[in-house]
Formats: sequence, structure tokens, C-alpha cells
Amino acid sequence: MSGALADPAAAPAAASSEPVRQRVHERLGIPRKLWHVFVALVAVVPATVALVFTFAPSLRPDPQEHLAGTLRAGAVDDGVSLGAYLQRVGQASPGLTRDQLRLPGHVVFVGVSVEGRKHRNVSLRYSIYDARRGTTIGPPDQSNEFFRADTPDDSWVAQVWVPSAGTAGKVFYRLMLYDGSTMLAYADTKPVGGGA
Repeated sequence: MSGALADPAAAPAAASSEPVRQRVHERLGIPRKLWHVFVALVAVVPATVALVFTFAPSLRPDPQEHLAGTLRAGAVDDGVSLGAYLQRVGQASPGLTRDQLRLPGHVVFVGVSVEGRKHRNVSLRYSIYDARRGTTIGPPDQSNEFFRADTPDDSWVAQVWVPSAGTAGKVFYRLMLYDGSTMLAYADTKPVGGGA
């Protein structure tokens, strides 16, 4: 039988030559109870912040890593004057004349979704197209509405007024969502009467 006998006198010497391991809080000179409080806070604070952002998403910072938008043109109400539209959406009409308030137009229900633009304005522009030929009528990219996104990802339905084309035949409206000079999305309405 081969083997070595351990020298009992050598064992304590080997044990004492190893450095005594100190815990982190001991090396930093932090009392044990204070260290436990610190560790508990490290665990609780991120969970609390996540819970706050869940119940109040408008407080969440916008990482602005992703910029996107979508538009969906839905129903169109024909024959709505500018004045009737302003009453419908509860907006005042200071500075507009009676003739301006009588301008004929349409109200388009538009589904808007914006991502990555918290507390920033996005604008809606429109162009009028001849439905049969597909050519523009009047100046393209006319300014219409400004929207403000309150959370990093916002979706809503807006009522948008567009003026009648004043032409015979059918037309459609191309609605375009912009962030500054960058077009995020566009959508076409169904063909409607030109209003002439």
C-alpha cells in the first residue's frame, strides 16, 4: 500500500500561510448593516423606476434610437366648411374672415402613429391629385396640421380638414407625415368629389 502520511504539525502552518479573505464591505470599511441597506437599495431602485414608467409612460425618456411613423387615411366627410370643422374640433377661429370660414372642404379621419419623437412636433402636409390621371392639382406639399407626441410611442386618430379642389371629377388627397424635412409616412384618401 503506497501513500504518504500527513504530518499533523505541518497542517496549521499551511492554514496560517493563506491570506484571510475579507468581505467587500469589510475591505471598504463599511459597517455590515449599512452595507445591507445599500445592497437592498441597488435592488429596489431600478424596479421602482420601471414601475413608475409602466404607470406613467409620459415620464419615460425618449432614447431616440428609432424614428418611424405610420398614417392610415380612413373615412372622409364631404362638404365640411372650415368654420364647421373648427367648431367640430373645438378650436377658436381668431383672425379668420367669414369668407375664410365658409371655405368648402372635407374632413379626413387619419390614424397617426409616431415612434421615437417624444415631446417633438411632427407635421402633416397634403397634396391634391386628379383621381383619373394621377397628376397633382395645385401646389404640392401644403402645410396642414402640427402634432405633438407625448410619449416615445404615440398613436391616435386625428380629424384633418383639407380644402375642396374646386375641380370637376374625382380627386384624392395624399397626406404626408413629416419630422422636419424627413417624410415618415404617407397615405392616400379614397377618391372624393372635386367640389366644382
